[in-house]
Amino acid sequence: GYAHIIPRQVCFPRVYYPGIASHISAELGLREEDEEELVVLKLCNRSRAAGVLIVPLKDLEKVLQEILEPPAKLQSWFEPQLERLNENSAQDFGVVRDSFEEHVRHWWANESPSFVAERCCSSIPTMRDGHCYD
Repeated sequence: GYAHIIPRQVCFPRVYYPGIASHISAELGLREEDEEELVVLKLCNRSRAAGVLIVPLKDLEKVLQEILEPPAKLQSWFEPQLERLNENSAQDFGVVRDSFEEHVRHWWANESPSFVAERCCSSIPTMRDGHCYD
């Protein structure tokens, strides 16, 4: 197989529940004491890195809650967004490209029932003619 070159991955339903970060870290073989370990969260049906988040293990629970639970009162969440559109330009969504906020919106709008979490691993560079290639 490819286990030696592909990071360990697990698939979970796109539903938040308290303790989900502990379940993900256990499935990935991470220890909760390793707070600086990184977990990569991916949507199953997106391309070009849309919605891909790299999250420190210590922040995983908080981030999962934010991306898996859209605001309960969407109307009050939308109001300041709509005000900005009315005051500025219809092109100004107030979201910086490739920002956390942009990725959160991919998660909220996604129709896939599941997501993937994987260990964040560094590749081993290959040397050729005195140059490192990744």
